[in-house]
Amino acid sequence: MNAPAQALLGHPLIGPETVGSSAAAVSFGFGPLLLAGSDPLLAVPFSYPASLPTPFGPVTMTLNGSFDPLTQQVVFDSGSLTAPAPFVYGLGAVGPALTTMTALQNSGTAFSGAVQSGNLLGAAGALLQAPGNAVTGFLFGQTAISQSIPGPSNLGYESVGISVPVGGLLAPLQPVTVTLTPTSGMPTAIQLSGTQFGGLLPALLNGF
Repeated sequence: MNAPAQALLGHPLIGPETVGSSAAAVSFGFGPLLLAGSDPLLAVPFSYPASLPTPFGPVTMTLNGSFDPLTQQVVFDSGSLTAPAPFVYGLGAVGPALTTMTALQNSGTAFSGAVQSGNLLGAAGALLQAPGNAVTGFLFGQTAISQSIPGPSNLGYESVGISVPVGGLLAPLQPVTVTLTPTSGMPTAIQLSGTQFGGLLPALLNGF
């Protein structure tokens, strides 16, 4: 799934060097940050910006939350993403190929499983349904380009994951999701406002 992003960006969608350098460039002046609850009376608004260069211009992301000066902890609860139009079009253009491939792989898995279990009727059904599934995948299929990397140690994160939706030609637009996993505690999934990704035609109609 990372190959289309490689073609658009000139490098993978996310890499340890890109995220690591962004985190290292930010100095907060206090200890490691953890995702945790904070006292709403003491909370100070907090934003964490990041930028990813592409041949079409930068993709910018900002995570928003609050900082508790007593516990030196941060909770992120929202974020936004802005991407240049050609980048959105590019992912929209490769989406149908990815969703069609996924549909064919699923049909192949169903066929292989039926044959191995001796279910000849099921194997025939999977084979007959494969063309229709491929067409459905091309038009309406939905998948995502996802990657999880080690989190910046100085921020107290175990991992940071990002999921960029891609879809068939007519698939609806969806937000990018960032999942933050602290060194202790439960992961936090944030759907970013702003630029959305999905089918090429909905993206064009949306004004990109």
